[in-house]
Amino acid sequence: MNRIGVGLVCALLLLIQYGSGADVIITSPDPSPTIRTGDPINLTISYSSTPTMIMWTANGSIVVLWLNGAQIPAAKYKTRLMLQEKNILLTDSTTADTGEYMVKVIDTNSDSGNFTFNVVVRDIITNVNVLQTPAVIIESTPDVNLLCRAASGSGSVTWQKDGQPLTNDSSHVLLDRTLQILTPNRTFSGTYSCNMSNPVSWNVGSIVMTVYFPVESVTVTQSLPLVSERSPAVNLSCSTPSGNSETVTWTKDGQPIINNSTHSLLARNQTLQITAPKRAFTGMYSCNMSNAAYWSSGSLLLRVYDPVVNVTVTQSPQKVNEGAALVNLSCSASSGYTEMVTWMKDGQSVTSKNAYSLLDGNRTLQIKQPDRKSNGLYICNISNAAYWGSGSLNLTVSYATPSATSTYSMLIITLLGGILLAH
Repeated sequence: MNRIGVGLVCALLLLIQYGSGADVIITSPDPSPTIRTGDPINLTISYSSTPTMIMWTANGSIVVLWLNGAQIPAAKYKTRLMLQEKNILLTDSTTADTGEYMVKVIDTNSDSGNFTFNVVVRDIITNVNVLQTPAVIIESTPDVNLLCRAASGSGSVTWQKDGQPLTNDSSHVLLDRTLQILTPNRTFSGTYSCNMSNPVSWNVGSIVMTVYFPVESVTVTQSLPLVSERSPAVNLSCSTPSGNSETVTWTKDGQPIINNSTHSLLARNQTLQITAPKRAFTGMYSCNMSNAAYWSSGSLLLRVYDPVVNVTVTQSPQKVNEGAALVNLSCSASSGYTEMVTWMKDGQSVTSKNAYSLLDGNRTLQIKQPDRKSNGLYICNISNAAYWGSGSLNLTVSYATPSATSTYSMLIITLLGGILLAH
């Protein structure tokens, strides 16, 4: 039989022999210690007599015997145990060490006594976080559960929203580690924090809960009322009066826009800045605002004006005789966006009336049955909101000139006719 076995036999014999003696009064300053995992379990006792045997047990199993100064530890505690007469210390504690610890003392007068400790070893609470169910919440969601959980440790839980404590009410139900929110609406959006604590540690986790509602009436506005190729930059801004927008994307004529040398997405993509705009940047710009549940879009037609240059007026047909059916004067420019075309003849405005007709957005001036009165300087002006240019053409309508003989003959006929009438 090994040393421990002999010691246990001796201890049992002593307990049988002296178990009915007078009580040894044992006290302790901390009979119910709570220990943090990894910290030592330190149990201290006091008594007034001189012991011959001290036996420590944990949950009914012997931890160590002290016999007249000799220590006989159980194998499972041998490397962790430090024992003095009135103190036992177990290092590297785990939650498995939780339980009832009893010490029994027999003194030199064969009197005995015992004392019980209730030891609790608690894990340190770490990495507390909040799990939201369902993941996406809208205003028609019936209820939401927020679960407070930890990577290690456990304890009691309290809740706050935006720093204010939450209690049971008509909208909030506290269920163990779960906060249940009933019929949430947009005002319930905010930061929810759970504090998990036990006697040895505490930790806080939080989640930003968003109750989504529709994104509506998205509009796009431009920072300049007039954008030309002289403008250094223009900003297009996307906004909505309602709805929580998480993602903003832009397209031009249906094609995605990304950051590059001429396009910059600013203010969480709500502003599209176009640097050194050119005529090629003219187009339909659309902004899409979305969140996890809803989306909506708005559009704006951006017009970048470029100079009106090389305005020319051409004539068809090239040669016009008096009595012809018509002549067309056509106005064009080699570049520049055209918003308005106007005509003048010899400094006077020309409109669609009498012999004149303005066709093809005023780009063509049609003169019906031109005659010598149609001769003159025709000026065409092409303009847009930023630029203008003009071109001109001198129209000549040819007509027949009577000869001198014909004129003289007509005069004789006229005179003879007068004489005959007189008689």
